Amino acid sequence: MTLTPGITPEKDGLDGLSWNVVGHTYTPKLHSENAMIWHADIPDGTFVPPHIHPTQDEWICMLEGELEVEFENEKHIGRAGDTIRMPMGLAHGIYNRSGKTATCLFGVAPSEALRALRQARRRHRSRGAGAHLGRARGRFPAPARIGGARSCVPLGPGAPGPIPCPVATW
Repeated sequence: MTLTPGITPEKDGLDGLSWNVVGHTYTPKLHSENAMIWHADIPDGTFVPPHIHPTQDEWICMLEGELEVEFENEKHIGRAGDTIRMPMGLAHGIYNRSGKTATCLFGVAPSEALRALRQARRRHRSRGAGAHLGRARGRFPAPARIGGARSCVPLGPGAPGPIPCPVATW
């Protein structure tokens, strides 16, 4: 996917897309082979369980509110104006325990794993299955292998095994 010139308006997602992941609303703003950036509304009391991106760096630019990020045994709090850096291979979980909704911009690089997820979603829909990847009513879907490569590895008791990450509905 080649980056096209232009502007993604404030309230819009690329191709009119947005999706719900673990109670968060994600709206894609930029997507190329090299990177993907999406806006996120993260309600109080929601979280992304601890996981690893074996092949992607991830970052969060905080716009409003605050998020707690746990790296293995360390806890950090990101506030408006901060950038949270999550290098590939480092276990991390993201929590909103602030009492209010947080808004931010997420980014990952490279974005090949997300492209593979989108292609898998299209194949899934073309078979008439109609189910949405990532819409498991608040649960992660069954362990999945997308494009022959695992892109996210959840951690902790009861973790479902490798899943495409982020789990998105396209």
